[in-house]
Amino acid sequence: MLGALVIGLAGFGAVALDEALGGPLQRSNAPVNDAVSAWQAAGFPAHAVGNFLSQIGAWWFVTLAVTAGAAWMLRKRQWVMATWNVGIALANSLIVDGLKLLFQSARPGDNGALGYSFPSGHTFAATAALGATIILVAEVHRRTRGKGHHLLGTRAEWTVALSLWGLLATLTGLGRVLIQQHWLSDVVASWALGLALVAGLLLGLSRTAPAGATGPKVPAAKSSPQAK
Repeated sequence: MLGALVIGLAGFGAVALDEALGGPLQRSNAPVNDAVSAWQAAGFPAHAVGNFLSQIGAWWFVTLAVTAGAAWMLRKRQWVMATWNVGIALANSLIVDGLKLLFQSARPGDNGALGYSFPSGHTFAATAALGATIILVAEVHRRTRGKGHHLLGTRAEWTVALSLWGLLATLTGLGRVLIQQHWLSDVVASWALGLALVAGLLLGLSRTAPAGATGPKVPAAKSSPQAK
């Protein structure tokens, strides 16, 4: 988890530097976008597929998923987890909007009506907001389930959760490139930053007590000299 956090932050830093200096990834944006245009012209419904996949990171889908996840956590009386879930989702827009204003990159086709390009908001929402929801739901389930009341083992449950997170993030990023509303570098940056956020969340959760109680454990009382 610590390694994933470092990789995510370093990856985003590398992509951001590449974007600012016009590095190899930034130079690959135009050829990739041209290839998508060629696929579309050849009859492959790249835009239709991209639009469908992009809905994973759309505001309505992310809002629905986060709301459902938070409501379930509240039902389980996991107030802190629900607050974290909603807070991460709200911070998602602030982070993306701030970075877009910082870099002010033009989108494919220089369509100013869609706003700035770097990083991809849809991809970051799918990677960070949906990823956090999936992780927190899995953790709440682990903490609140009774003994013997689970379909899979803990390792299998986490494998499913992490696989679902990776799948949703990957499909959303591919969709943004296929619909030609983002460059490849926009998507890679969002993947890296989202990975860092979720890895940080996982690292924080791993520091809590296995039973789910947060904060330091109460130390055992020492016996007094008189009691010896």
